[in-house]
Amino acid sequence: MKGAKLELYEAAVRLAQSGEMENWRSIQQSLVGQGFTYAPDLLDDDRIRAVLDICCDQSRRPH
Repeated sequence: MKGAKLELYEAAVRLAQSGEMENWRSIQQSLVGQGFTYAPDLLDDDRIRAVLDICCDQSRRPH
């Protein structure tokens, strides 16, 4: 499961940095759609959600 957790977290960060996601909820929805059915459990942490939200905000800002 450790490898699966890392794969999910890496995928979540990639999505957050893509500029296409609004927040952690949209990332979670996308991950579940990609087959990461355990995403809601692994993203059930306020710190992880805050980091993903910050990444989403920064990635959507014009540079």
